[in-house]
Amino acid sequence: MSTRKDTIFGFILQSLPSFLLRGLLVFALLALLYWQLSSREQWANEGLWAQAWARAGAWGYLVAVILLLPLNWGLELLKWLPAMRASGAQISWRRGWAAILSGATVSMFTPNRVGEYGGRMLWVEKNARAWAVVATIWGSLAQWGTLLAGGALALTFWLIAGKISLPLAAILLLYALLFLLAAAIILLYLRLPALVDWLMRFRFWARRLQSMRCQLADSAAAPRADAWIWGMATARYLVYSSQYLLMLYFWGLPLSFFDAFSMVALIYLLQTGLPLPPSTGLVARGNVALFVAALLLPAAFSASVLCATFSLWIINVFLPAALGAVFLIARFWRSA
Repeated sequence: MSTRKDTIFGFILQSLPSFLLRGLLVFALLALLYWQLSSREQWANEGLWAQAWARAGAWGYLVAVILLLPLNWGLELLKWLPAMRASGAQISWRRGWAAILSGATVSMFTPNRVGEYGGRMLWVEKNARAWAVVATIWGSLAQWGTLLAGGALALTFWLIAGKISLPLAAILLLYALLFLLAAAIILLYLRLPALVDWLMRFRFWARRLQSMRCQLADSAAAPRADAWIWGMATARYLVYSSQYLLMLYFWGLPLSFFDAFSMVALIYLLQTGLPLPPSTGLVARGNVALFVAALLLPAAFSASVLCATFSLWIINVFLPAALGAVFLIARFWRSA
């Protein structure tokens, strides 16, 4: 019979490869971030970060970002909860908030926010858990679709403005890729039952997707409110993009509204494809933001862009995840 010590030791051994891989990934991303910064002339200036802090001072922008935080996640709740109630699931607003924030907590440690599904399922009845996954998938696809559309418009804006110069073949290939991604998102949103049916042909997926398939069959007759889901996704996209824009202004970036907003849209477009959890993807997001800023801004504002990216992550991702952790601890404490 294994002792508790053996169990813990075995868990550490099993988890060690994952921790090592994640550590190596973070190290590589930090090295890339350092290389991007050190390759700029202004990095040699010891006062670079001090200048970024000196430019910060319009505290009204920071207050506005914090005030928009509940609206940001409230729109996520408004996107998910009606789809859940359409299935007949009785979920209160308080329980809905707990599910959304718990999903944010669990997704901190999973690629592409996969943990949202598990975190939300903890707060719904057993017979509605598969529907919670379905509703989350619909909401995620709608969010990716609006983000892709906003990024494509921003890319077009910068190409026309001459800030980004690419060969014609590269531009055509890029737009073809964006079109294929958009088509895939719409197809998955509209034909999710068909995809599940196809996956159930394989023994590995058959048992795991059985309950979801039943929920999808019910969804054919349920009022899914597609216009509402996409409307909430668009509203949320505008809110968190505005938060990023306000944070850039807080750190003193001298950009017009359209320039700043389109830069934010381009950053979000490139960040979407990162298959990393938020806990390790933060550094990668800094790399993406720095790459886009290098195309559109003088090198002196590198630190300001990084400060805006990291501080917004703390407000929009870390704080909700921390609150979700409180909900999870309280739930497990009551059930213990």
